[in-house]
Amino acid sequence: MKNVWSFTILSTILILCETQIGECNPRCYFCDSVSNPDCIHPRDHKMSTNQCTPVNVGEMKVAIDKQEVSQLVKYFDVELHQTDFSVPLSCIKTVIKLHDKEMTFRGCQLAPKDNIDLCKKIIDEREDIVKHCSFCNENGCNTAPLKSIPLTFIALVLPLLIVI
Repeated sequence: MKNVWSFTILSTILILCETQIGECNPRCYFCDSVSNPDCIHPRDHKMSTNQCTPVNVGEMKVAIDKQEVSQLVKYFDVELHQTDFSVPLSCIKTVIKLHDKEMTFRGCQLAPKDNIDLCKKIIDEREDIVKHCSFCNENGCNTAPLKSIPLTFIALVLPLLIVI
């Protein structure tokens, strides 16, 4: 019985640490590689992340517009009420190649759901310039993948090893 309680308590603690209670949307990198070359590898340069909120969803559009990628601005033109925190948001990474210049944009957008998927739409419609687009939902995930074991995996396996 003691092992079962240890398993339950340890699992709960590790999962709560991983999910960071109180944060419904992930923390994302917000940058573009034209104005900040560190944006290509933000984790290597210890860039900070910010909470993905309705307030900062528009930053992606501003960054793309600033780099004069007018072909894509309309896709990122999202209007959200700045106090509506019930809207599901995700981190996004987009790589664009225009006039032999590759640009990386990282930010936050509406999370894909049902038949609304911004990445699928811009890749389908603008594959001539969009080389990559992906969403993710974990803190700091809109960068290159980590070469480490996710904490969630450890939270599930470690208690099993303790019980055995």
